[in-house]
Amino acid sequence: GATEWITRTAEHFFGIVDADRDALPLKLMNAPAHEVLDKIDWDSVDTVVMVESLEHILAEDFAPVYEAIRDNLRRNSGRFIVTNWIDYHPIDVGWYAATDVHCRLVDDALYNAWSKDAQTVVFRSGSHLVLDY
Repeated sequence: GATEWITRTAEHFFGIVDADRDALPLKLMNAPAHEVLDKIDWDSVDTVVMVESLEHILAEDFAPVYEAIRDNLRRNSGRFIVTNWIDYHPIDVGWYAATDVHCRLVDDALYNAWSKDAQTVVFRSGSHLVLDY
């Protein structure tokens, strides 16, 4: 649904039709994070948004991705936004899904660690976290 969402958003907020989507001031990278890290022009990134995704990525696979996000956003004074269903926190391995689907723990310990990396915790409530680096 991400492609449909970005298309509708582009039309509604920017008056940009699907054919002109490359003119948007944002880019959808709907792929495994480790596959797109080397495709990102970090100098043009001020925000990274992760929606309903962390519980699907093994902690050891996401650790280097998070470090790249953190380090590059810190260099650019950027923002990191993590969101899930507000009441889905913590999300444990296998919670409401098979262990190969919800394969990692997303809890306050994780959010506490990331919050320590940030310059400012802009918002934190349940599964929602907004950090400025």
